[in-house]
This record gives sequence, structure tokens and C-alpha cells, in this order.
Amino acid sequence: MEIYIMKDSTKEDKDYLIKICKFVKLEYKNIPNLITSKKCKNYNLWTIFAKNKENNKTECLHVGSSKDICSELRKILKLMISKPEKVSISTTFHKNVYEITTYNDKNSIKYRMLYQNYDNFEIYKINVEKYLLGENIGDYNKINYAEVKFAYDNKALLWNPAPACNGNQEKEILNKFLNR
Repeated sequence: MEIYIMKDSTKEDKDYLIKICKFVKLEYKNIPNLITSKKCKNYNLWTIFAKNKENNKTECLHVGSSKDICSELRKILKLMISKPEKVSISTTFHKNVYEITTYNDKNSIKYRMLYQNYDNFEIYKINVEKYLLGENIGDYNKINYAEVKFAYDNKALLWNPAPACNGNQEKEILNKFLNR
């Protein structure tokens, strides 16, 4: 699969992308084998690309960073194939008091949408050092900066900057890119 990088990307080669896995059909039982700790070790930044079923173009669907990308990616894959179902809830003194629908939250819905509308998924870890080579990032955290830059360069479908807490500067960095 050819990776589509937007024209405004300054990178010509893509040696900063290291494939974690690829899949067409996803099953719960295969997720631990697709996303292994060994494949994710020492990396904090990931991206997902897939082919749009409607226009047959490969698109960047998401970019994210985490201290444990393995767990984060496994959760995303599970949500892609989640199936909402009604579950009866009991309380201490009463049975079947009310029903809820599982997997009906925002994340479940958006990742199921990806799985329905896209095909030929490829997940990569991003080598931040190589990706930012020659880039002046000032005093920004390099992972925050690389995530914003990658999302901006590739117009990642689901990406939004993280809230400005715990020192996260993604919104501030994004504003710099948008105001160039």
C-alpha cells in the first residue's frame, strides 16, 4: 500500500514509518497477535492508514501518542469491531431494573465507522527523531510536536488536539501550523 502524504509535507522519504501490522478483516482473537508489545516497544507515536471504500484512496485516519501505544491500539481495534447490544442491569435488591446499549459511546461509534467505510488497514509507529530531523521545534515536547505535524501534514480524519493538561501543548502547536 502506498502511503499518501499531503503535498505540504516536507518529508520525501518515509523511513520514519515502521509498520506494526496490516489487516483487511479483523477478529477479536487476532488482535493480540497484530499488536504485540515487541512491535510497539520504545515508541510513543502511532498512525493508522486505510483505503477509503468509496473513492479507493489511501487516507490517514488517525494519529496518536501514548506511553503505551500497544494498549491504546488494541482498544481501538476492539472498538472497530464492537457490536452494540442491549444489556439488562440489576441493582442490589431488584432484577432487570433498566437496559443500556453497550458500545454506543462516541469512540465506539467513530471506530466502527472506520471499519465499515475503510479497507486494507495499516498501522505504523512513527520514529519521532527521524520524522522531526531538521525541524526547529523550539521548546515544545517532541512527541506533541511530531503528532501535530503528522496530523497536519496528512490531514488525519479523526485527529483533534488533546486538551491542554499535564503539559500537553498540541492546541498551541496546531495554531502555529494553521497560522503559517
